[in-house]
Amino acid sequence: MNHHTFNKLHDIKKNEFIKTAIDHVGAGVVISDPQQEDNPIIYMNEGFEQLTGYSSEEVLGKNCRFLQGEDSNTETIKKIHEALKNTEQVQVEIKNYRKDGSMFWNELQIFPVYLEHLEQTYFVGVQKDVTVRKEAERLVGHYSSEVKRLSTPIVPVEDHISILPLIGTVDEQRLQQMLDTVSHHVQQSKDEYLILDLSAISSYNGEIHRGSMR
Repeated sequence: MNHHTFNKLHDIKKNEFIKTAIDHVGAGVVISDPQQEDNPIIYMNEGFEQLTGYSSEEVLGKNCRFLQGEDSNTETIKKIHEALKNTEQVQVEIKNYRKDGSMFWNELQIFPVYLEHLEQTYFVGVQKDVTVRKEAERLVGHYSSEVKRLSTPIVPVEDHISILPLIGTVDEQRLQQMLDTVSHHVQQSKDEYLILDLSAISSYNGEIHRGSMR
């Protein structure tokens, strides 16, 4: 076996190893060529097919924007475009859509990669489904808002009169939350009187008391 043949076989095995490794990274990976019109996808791994439901025949030659839909945030899309235009790395979270129409939150990372022997830059896009985490964050935010709302319950008792019964301990954080809630309520309801019921408060310090009177 001559040296040229050995190097050729070595390159083939190396490329096969890289392809196999990329197929098992646990994420969708695509490579696009910005030198071609509309920056089309020239490579996709098995992870991308599993994530989106699209086969390579349906993806190769297309711009990756086909995953976007009506609910994809326009500011996020603009951020991606600016990064590609300036050949910069970018990471975003964006709503994308699978072949069956189902939505998923895509944690998208795009890396510009310059290959010296080709004297050209390519873009490598890595997609990860983070829908479960985003939904958990949404629920945490919802429950947190509910807890805050229930900790400062303003109850109308008569026309232009409401009462704010407080239970437990009032610290500085809860005081600020209470003041914000009261301010918003007064602006919306135009109540003339708001009665603050402190009979069930277990503890508060002098600073809290003076703050509630301001």
